[in-house]
Amino acid sequence: MYDMLIRLATPLLDVMTMQHLSNVAWGLVTARLHVRQPAARRLLTAVCVRATELTSAAAASAAVATAAVALPDDWPAAVPPPTVVLSNLRGLMIADVEEEEELGGRDGPFVRHLTHGADVQWYEPQSMTVLAWSLAQVAPPGHRLIVSYLEAVVSVALSVRPGLVAFGDQDLAMLLMAHFRVRHYSAALVNGVRQEVLHRLQQREMDPQALTNICYCLATSNYYNEELYETVATAAARSLERYGPALASRLVWSTSRARHYSPQLLTAFSNYIRPRLAECSPLDLVAAATAMAQFHHYEPDLFRALAGEALSRTATPSAVAATAVAASTSNVGPLTAATAEGAAVAVAAVASQSAELAGADGGRRRPSTSVAAAVTSGSRQLPPRALLNLLWSFAVLSHVDEALLAALLERLRGLDVRVLGVPAVMQLCQTQVMLQDLYGDVIKPPEVLTQAQMELARATWQRVSSAATTVSRLQRDVVACLQRLGTNPRCERVTLDGLFSIDTSLEWGGRRVAVEVDGPSHFTCSRPFRPLGRTLAKRRCLEMRGWRVLSVPGHEWRALGGHPETEERYMRAALDGVLWRTHVLEGLSPSPSSSSSSSPSSSSPSSSLPLQLPSSSSGVSS
Repeated sequence: MYDMLIRLATPLLDVMTMQHLSNVAWGLVTARLHVRQPAARRLLTAVCVRATELTSAAAASAAVATAAVALPDDWPAAVPPPTVVLSNLRGLMIADVEEEEELGGRDGPFVRHLTHGADVQWYEPQSMTVLAWSLAQVAPPGHRLIVSYLEAVVSVALSVRPGLVAFGDQDLAMLLMAHFRVRHYSAALVNGVRQEVLHRLQQREMDPQALTNICYCLATSNYYNEELYETVATAAARSLERYGPALASRLVWSTSRARHYSPQLLTAFSNYIRPRLAECSPLDLVAAATAMAQFHHYEPDLFRALAGEALSRTATPSAVAATAVAASTSNVGPLTAATAEGAAVAVAAVASQSAELAGADGGRRRPSTSVAAAVTSGSRQLPPRALLNLLWSFAVLSHVDEALLAALLERLRGLDVRVLGVPAVMQLCQTQVMLQDLYGDVIKPPEVLTQAQMELARATWQRVSSAATTVSRLQRDVVACLQRLGTNPRCERVTLDGLFSIDTSLEWGGRRVAVEVDGPSHFTCSRPFRPLGRTLAKRRCLEMRGWRVLSVPGHEWRALGGHPETEERYMRAALDGVLWRTHVLEGLSPSPSSSSSSSPSSSSPSSSLPLQLPSSSSGVSS
């Protein structure tokens, strides 16, 4: 049947509207015909080209009609002219099919079809976005044809009044998700989406799924706008019941990935999710715990409930097989994580496809499946990597649950931990080290790893940490100031156990002082700049090894203006303050207020475990 439909659709592309084209593409993709039928792949290519022609022609017509209209100053920046996009596309397509014998080469009917004149058809936002989403599911990152189509869509969307206002919430999310999937960043689109989201949230509540998908795409693209995230966090905190446990946990994770700290949202989320943990997938549990750890925001009742729920899910190791089945039956495509076990819980890999695009308005079909949905519908059992991420988050917040630690040891016993990946192995070591520090020399800490596993994890941490050691310009400036004060600073000194590298170490007043020159990645992007959980964890570990820790935030240092006398006065006062302090270092006590900081710094997104989360981060800075 599908073969017949493909043969019927191919010669009719000239007379198809955008809605017809989007239905064809969506049907081929959801049926996964592109995987096994070359004819389906060629039809998808032709659909992409024809849709680009229609969209570019509509944008060109709109540009002519509005050429004399003065646009407001905040109108999104211009994108490539539609005529340029179209001409480039024609050349690319002709080159692509030149060697295709079935299509007749350069002089064949397919190329003539691409280059003949066509009547301009007005664009349809919903059809364009469904088509963009469908093509993005099958196109490799950076594919030139899909990128050309996306550029044409953005061009027409921003050329036609009222622009993105005509796009529904799900339309905006799907268009942004399509760009994310093919790794194509459009500043004009992002700026337009930001303005639309801000405007809509001031007028009404947005669709929870669409808003979550938008935030995820922006956060993982390292885009940050404080007004946008604060508006989203405030709106979500008022109505988490509309989101459900899965969307709520992923929205909170997205804000943590963007490093936007909203205590209002985190507190509301904690109260909302705690009685609903049984409804959460392993992915959701990990997202909730690591988001809290990212901001060092400790909610005791939530973490006790998380420990109880996690313990109830460690009875049988069936998650791996169930996750593999869920991935194979998903009509969006197989999971892309390196292992089935990692795919079940690795937010960094899975969440890139986790935005569910279900929903409908106007009677039109929309994509309704996602990889995350497949994972959620699979086993609720916690595989080792999910359990590890939970316990790492617990350790960052100094929350200990010995029953859960024993469960992890049982799951890892006899397992070659190298199959979990380097970041997970480093997390194992960090979790064990933080637990040892919490117990001190008074009580033997619970074991997370066997002796052989611990030796491997420690060696992995030391190898990766030593390879990543660099001296920044900011650090050199601080060292120069310390030398002017008469000290003998030493850069990148490694602690005696070989686990931590200290930015700059020196003696001051007879005490060992570790000077940590913290750049923007150590702090939240939102003001006031607060140290992240992994940064506080490293400070705590250094304190437990006999060091007095002084943080020199880059924001504060740059504010000194580069004046030597001002820098020396600042540094002398800071060293004296560390020397005479009588309170414990921030982060030693798991109280909700312990994460506040008087050391602001500038911000810029970085990638690591989600913190980089769920299974793709090395966690504590070394």
